[in-house]
Amino acid sequence: MRAGKPGRDAAFATLASLAAAGHSTGGRLTRLLHAEGQELVGQVANAFGASPGREPLHLRFAKGWKQPAKVADLLRTAMVLLADHELTSSAFVARITASTGASLPACLLAGYC
Repeated sequence: MRAGKPGRDAAFATLASLAAAGHSTGGRLTRLLHAEGQELVGQVANAFGASPGREPLHLRFAKGWKQPAKVADLLRTAMVLLADHELTSSAFVARITASTGASLPACLLAGYC
């Protein structure tokens, strides 16, 4: 789902819509949560303008933003650096939300907020 033009507004609208219909994480199988999480990452990437598909995210972003392969490599490096950091306030909020059994979209939305 993509709402409007790509960007933060589209990401918030997508997650809000998914959170409204989401299911609690409580008691769900880990493999199902992993699959849903993977799908959510893809939907958020789409909301930020990544091209749809099953390619790695850095390639989808480069294609969606009409950038060359060299930029895709830089995007991959930036994404690794962003993912590999200490606990931030947004990650903490997402974890607290998850601890209540909220849906995965609600957890992501809380972290983004």
